[in-house]
Amino acid sequence: GSSTGASGDISVHTGDSSSSQSGDIVLSVGSSATEVSSSLELLGGANTMTGGRGGEVKVSAGHGDLGGLVSISGGAGKSSVGGDVAIAAGTGAGSFMGGSVSVSAGMSEGSGGRLELVAGDSSASSGGSAHIVGGSSG
Repeated sequence: GSSTGASGDISVHTGDSSSSQSGDIVLSVGSSATEVSSSLELLGGANTMTGGRGGEVKVSAGHGDLGGLVSISGGAGKSSVGGDVAIAAGTGAGSFMGGSVSVSAGMSEGSGGRLELVAGDSSASSGGSAHIVGGSSG
């Protein structure tokens, strides 16, 4: 709902467990027999105040002796092309700078993490290509 003050929070939480695995939370959209199935969107809140900042969307894995994995993948194509993964920063208004995309491997007192950009293999045709291109000016 709407409010002139703070609107309410929504919190979904499974119980803790001291002797077994805690419960999962699954958000899922149903299957469809149409050309395009439905979507699942996670959106941070818009901000209408002049100079205000929009809400954040954060995804992080759990902490532990071994840290958890965050995995983002496009869907597999059953009889055609696989789904893409697109990561893009926001567009800047007018002469303001656009947002940045930062990818970093983890730090450690031992060996730091590895950063890999790997194009796809092909068993029947050409493998994929990898391109890193700086922005143009003017």
